[in-house]
Amino acid sequence: MRDGLADLDIEMAVQPEHRLPMLNAVRLPAGAKDAGIHRRLLDKFNLEVGPGLGPLKGKIWRIGLVGSGARSKPVLFSVSAPEQTFCDGQVQCRSQS
Repeated sequence: MRDGLADLDIEMAVQPEHRLPMLNAVRLPAGAKDAGIHRRLLDKFNLEVGPGLGPLKGKIWRIGLVGSGARSKPVLFSVSAPEQTFCDGQVQCRSQS
């Protein structure tokens, strides 16, 4: 998960020593509009990510990896769906650079 998100220039929001293996807090890429991307992920891919709360609202997402969602296929899907959404024109992505 972390490597795939790093390939999209999506950074982890928490220092390594404070991370939990089942919860990934990630910073949204520059220029990303949280509500629009969040809605597209839900509508197009049926993928829901947790938004940031309080002062982190609109700045981070929380991506959980528990149970069967922690297996390879769902993890790869959780990386490819945001990549496709960003590359659809929401945010500049590497493949467009």
